[in-house]
Amino acid sequence: MRLVRFLLRYYPPGIILEYEQGSQTRTRTIDLLDLTERSNIYELVAQLQANEPLITPSKTDQVAKLLLKLQSKLSSPDKHHYNHYKTIRTHVLPVTNVSFNKSGSKFVSGSYDRTCKIWDTHKGQELHVLDGHKNVVYAVAFNNPFADKIVTGSFDRTAKLWSTETGKCYHTFKGHTAEIVCVTFNSSSTLVATGSMDTMGKIWDVETGVEMASLQGHNAEIISIQFNSLGDKIVTGSFDNTVAIWDVETGHKISSLIGHRGEISNAVISYDDTLIGTGSMDKSCKVWDCRSGQCLETLYGHTDEVLDISFDHRGKQLLSVSADATARVFDVGSYKCLATFVGHEREISKGTFNPSGKRVATASSDKTVRIWDINSGKCLQTLEGHSDEVFSCQFNYSGDMLISGSKDNTCRLWKDANSGHGGDGFLKFQDTEEMNALELSDVFQQMHEKKRYNELFFMIDTCQAGSMVLPIKSPNIIGVGSSTVGQDSLSHHGDHEIGVYVIDRFTYFTLDFLEKVQPNSRATLNDLFRVYSTAEIRSTPQYSNFNLFKTRRPGDVLITDFFGSVRQTVLFDEQIAPLNRTVLANNLNPNEQNLDLQLDSVPQLPF
Repeated sequence: MRLVRFLLRYYPPGIILEYEQGSQTRTRTIDLLDLTERSNIYELVAQLQANEPLITPSKTDQVAKLLLKLQSKLSSPDKHHYNHYKTIRTHVLPVTNVSFNKSGSKFVSGSYDRTCKIWDTHKGQELHVLDGHKNVVYAVAFNNPFADKIVTGSFDRTAKLWSTETGKCYHTFKGHTAEIVCVTFNSSSTLVATGSMDTMGKIWDVETGVEMASLQGHNAEIISIQFNSLGDKIVTGSFDNTVAIWDVETGHKISSLIGHRGEISNAVISYDDTLIGTGSMDKSCKVWDCRSGQCLETLYGHTDEVLDISFDHRGKQLLSVSADATARVFDVGSYKCLATFVGHEREISKGTFNPSGKRVATASSDKTVRIWDINSGKCLQTLEGHSDEVFSCQFNYSGDMLISGSKDNTCRLWKDANSGHGGDGFLKFQDTEEMNALELSDVFQQMHEKKRYNELFFMIDTCQAGSMVLPIKSPNIIGVGSSTVGQDSLSHHGDHEIGVYVIDRFTYFTLDFLEKVQPNSRATLNDLFRVYSTAEIRSTPQYSNFNLFKTRRPGDVLITDFFGSVRQTVLFDEQIAPLNRTVLANNLNPNEQNLDLQLDSVPQLPF
């Protein structure tokens, strides 16, 4: 086996090893669910090396840097503040369910109008109408993280598998004798599971559409269904007051979790497959051992039915929401109630953790979504605008966007105020990719160690750009950001015909200066920096530590050292044949015969 590269996974924290075995490329995941800001990184690296032969001593520093990035991400404060971004009137009849793909770039909605729709989140544009069901589309799910397929469950007693890209229906799963109310994929996207009011669950093959197993044993409707992370077990919750664990390969029931005295509202599995959480109409939650099926603890506190529960990404906290208009967060290790959220005026039907596990969103019949801080128990935001009860809310993977679905037939998108630009210590690309300041600084450091540059001039124009410049510690780099921490980077002007702003003020004045620079110009970086008048760009530029630029001072560095490449271009009407080296050599001027024609010897930078 040969290690190819490491990949970071922030939520839940982990490292993915990509390696070659024979002619195939494979991956292996190392979960780091217990990583905290107090963890000793080098002790952790030693533990990983003892258990993973691919992590050799030569990789120690590289793995340590990755763990430090994870540690920094986990310890950074959650500063998301959500503003209303778009309201999308998705269907002509009430919406039943909504779900993001992993990145949040698309979402899917189901409705009483018998259709499902795929949407471009950022444009608010309808991409596909998934038409074919003959009754209410009640359950929808992406096959995250791949997000190239969608499964829908309907009151017409069928489920359908669709292509996200084309809207094509791959398969119609037939076999249930009553409404399908819950659907899910396994983690490898090879199987679909459906739960129905006919008391049965079923497992289907994604490739062939064939029924693989029928889960029979409940005495009432199945209202929740979920694969574990490994994909070898399924957990179902039922109105018969029980939860069942099933073997995926055989479809046989492994155990029944008996103890609730009311109907189950939801049953969920922790990410590490060790725990099952259940919520019930008996006003309680329970935590069960997934292996033994034993009840570990009953969690009390609600005064009315528990309507939904969920684990955070690490499986360390459990959230419950109730018809008593409150939500609670419990520590799974101690089973203590960490916070009780009071503020909604009517029942809460849905609750979810944000990716970091530091905040919670709740959706209520009082027509609002609320954002709560777990440490303080305080309501940070009340997201208003729906005209009927809100039944669904979900964060995207990065946590900078939230979607809410309501009986008013709309979905509302809520976006972090910094989303799509930059913030304190991060830069976003088209709302879907993020680079933080430590990652950027590490890239420069690796470039320095591998001698990939002599001198480097780095410019960044985004909100709070200075936070990306200050951490740079590698030598011979000059960096400038358009704004300091806490400042926005503002636009210069807009295009009235297309109705958008087209250039930021910092970039506008930079281009205005550079367009006047001639190849023989003696203008320096200091001359460029003088252009950045706070009154003109309406922000305060932030510069890197000039002492790191050891060879020269900014006043001695010519602009043309970085922006002085000039090439003459000649246009021909006819096709030009490729030059042959022998012909070229024979046609050289005698004074030019010493030119080096060994073009293959020109050194190339490695990819």
